[in-house]
Amino acid sequence: MARRPFCVGTVNMDRLRINPEAYRIRREFMEAMKVVACICHGPWLLVNAGVAEGKTP
Repeated sequence: MARRPFCVGTVNMDRLRINPEAYRIRREFMEAMKVVACICHGPWLLVNAGVAEGKTP
């Protein structure tokens, strides 16, 4: 199954922040060392998934 990038926007971020499937995808991307870029509210998704520690902007 092809993965699509996350949409941006405050409401979308809040919905993704509480979505277990979104957490799984974020962790998979980080574990696979894929490029992950975030703007605006996007970094909170990584913080909430527990994959931002030790990362720098």
